[in-house]
Amino acid sequence: MPTWNYAAVHAYGRARIVDDPAAVDRLLGGLADTHEAGTPAPWRLEELDPAQLAALRRGIVAFELPISRIEGKFKLSQNKTAGDRAGAVAALNGRGDADSLALATLMGGVAKPG
Repeated sequence: MPTWNYAAVHAYGRARIVDDPAAVDRLLGGLADTHEAGTPAPWRLEELDPAQLAALRRGIVAFELPISRIEGKFKLSQNKTAGDRAGAVAALNGRGDADSLALATLMGGVAKPG
């Protein structure tokens, strides 16, 4: 029988729209820098033609979320036997993708409640 394991974080707060073009560019630049950092040829916001950036910006609604409360939850086969958990960890490691490996690592650190 399959099991679905997950770890989730819920952030709560009052979102606010960011409409200042310079502030939007700072947010977009930070996102690009963060998510492109591990690639062989990282893309940078500054590489875009200003007219192209202005056109793209019209389709983006930027926002900030000052966090007032944060909750975490996970379900990592704690209700299964040690053998079942070990099998799930092995299968996830066998997949080899980043998400599966991260989930396997989380599962490996969770003991069954006593």
